[in-house]
Amino acid sequence: MLVVQLLGCVGAMPESVAVMPQRRVTDDIEAMGERAPDRLVTIDLEPWGRRGAEVVAYSAFEVLRPVKRENLALQSELSVAVRLVLSEVGPERLVANAHGLQEAVGILETVRNRLDPAGSNPLGVDGAPDFPGCGPGGDFVSCAAPSEYLGLLTWRALRPEETAPTEIVEQAADLAVAAWWLVQNDLTNVTAGATSYVHRCGGAAYGMPTWRCDAHMGRPDRDIAGADPYAGPVLFKGPFEFDARRGFYRLAPTKWVEYEVADLDTTVDASPWL
Repeated sequence: MLVVQLLGCVGAMPESVAVMPQRRVTDDIEAMGERAPDRLVTIDLEPWGRRGAEVVAYSAFEVLRPVKRENLALQSELSVAVRLVLSEVGPERLVANAHGLQEAVGILETVRNRLDPAGSNPLGVDGAPDFPGCGPGGDFVSCAAPSEYLGLLTWRALRPEETAPTEIVEQAADLAVAAWWLVQNDLTNVTAGATSYVHRCGGAAYGMPTWRCDAHMGRPDRDIAGADPYAGPVLFKGPFEFDARRGFYRLAPTKWVEYEVADLDTTVDASPWL
C-alpha cells in the first residue's frame, strides 16, 4: 500500500523521511539545480518482511521532466529507474495492475542482478561477457543501457508526463520510486536472480508469447482471437547454463508476476513496449 502526500515546503518534512538523492544536470528546459522534494510516498514494509512503513520524499520534477536522449545518461539513478519502469511497463498498466509494484521491483532487480557478477555469471565462467555497461566500474545508469532496455529510447522515458493523464503518471511514478527504494535497500527478491524479462499475452491467450496476441504486429494467422497484448503477466528469466560454443548463457524462466486489474477506474489503452 502506498500513501502519497504533497509537500508544501522542505521544512515541513518529518525527520524520518528518506530523501532520494539528486544530481545537478542540464536538460532541454533549464538548468535543473537543486529542486526540493515535493512528493511523499509511504511504503508499507509488511509485505517485504519488515514491520512498519518507510516514508520517502522525491522530486517529481526530477523524474518526470522532459530530457533529450543524449542527456539520459546524465540523470540521477532515481530518475533513470523511474523512466525505465514507466517506459517498459507504461503508466496505465502499472497503476491498473494490482501487482504493479511487484512488476516495477522485478524490472529494477534485473539491472541489479546484471551488475552483480554472481547474478550475470553464476557459474563463474572465465571470459563470460558482461552485459553492456554492467561490468567493472558500471553503475545503475550505465547498466540500464537503452540498447538493452529499449523503452528508454522512447517518449515514455524521455517525456513521461505526455504519456497518460497527469494523475496516472504521478501514481505510476510513486510506484516506481517505491520500487527503487525497496530494491536499493535489498528488501526484494521478486525475480529469483533474473536478468531479463518479457511481457506475455493477456485475455484469451493469457501467459502465451505476444506473437499469439490478437491484433499483434506479427503474423495474424497465428493470433488467438480475444487475446490482449497489453494485459498479460511479465515473465522473468535468468542465466542457468553457459553455451561455450556460442559464448553466452542460456536463459530459463525464474518467476512471473501476474496481471490482475486493480479496483481502480483505469483503462490500459497503450502497449507498454511502444
